[in-house]
Amino acid sequence: MNVSLTPKLERFVSTKVESGRYNSASEVVREALRLLEENDAARAAQLAQFNDELGRRLAALDRGESVDPAAARQRPAPAPAARGPSPRPPRADARSAALFLSLFTVPESSVRYIIMLNWPDVLNLAKTGNPAPDRKVIKTDAEWRQQLGPEEYRVTRQAGTERPFSSQMCGLFEPGIYSCLCCETVLFDASEKFESGTGWPSFTQPVAVNAIAYRFDGPAFLKRVETICNTCDAHLGPVFPDGPPPSGLRYCMNAVALKKASAS
Repeated sequence: MNVSLTPKLERFVSTKVESGRYNSASEVVREALRLLEENDAARAAQLAQFNDELGRRLAALDRGESVDPAAARQRPAPAPAARGPSPRPPRADARSAALFLSLFTVPESSVRYIIMLNWPDVLNLAKTGNPAPDRKVIKTDAEWRQQLGPEEYRVTRQAGTERPFSSQMCGLFEPGIYSCLCCETVLFDASEKFESGTGWPSFTQPVAVNAIAYRFDGPAFLKRVETICNTCDAHLGPVFPDGPPPSGLRYCMNAVALKKASAS
């Protein structure tokens, strides 16, 4: 498969992926598309739909229009041309690439090696909307109160904040995964955990681009962003742009909102 990238797109993607698994930015995109094609006929159909949607979004961006992810997903596909070759998709610039990387979900097993969110991506998701989760868990308030302890309920369902240094989880750095306490959706890998000195467990990246949802905590101009579990809407904590490279993000999580599991 041949993938043509503009210089801006090459530079953009190369700054997003620092895992060392790939030799170039174009190789990263080729791998992402290959993963979408190789599974089965259904995956090939999904790739074709994605290419059509990406072309429409890029064309809208080139015209200076804003793109609403929810509305874009509901927009019907255009009728196929009667004859002649398919038109080439528009050229992609850096922000078009940002839309592609932040709004399209590739298989969870590969996403953490392909996509790296940074602060502009987080602000964009909080402003324009989050990608759809793999599943949704919806319960009544009474059901959450029955499932959770008082502090767990206060933090996850009422957007509370635990006291700093109140959990031993801050000092745990063994291999494993961290899932949502409420619905057990996997949110973080221990390899992305670091010592921030803040008294709350801190991570640099989620395991998948659609694992966590983002929304502004207060007026958008303050740029304070709350993170919630994209599956059950549990409050997790804020995310800040003062983390370590390469992403520069610090997911400042309430330990009581997370469940640690050993690596299998």
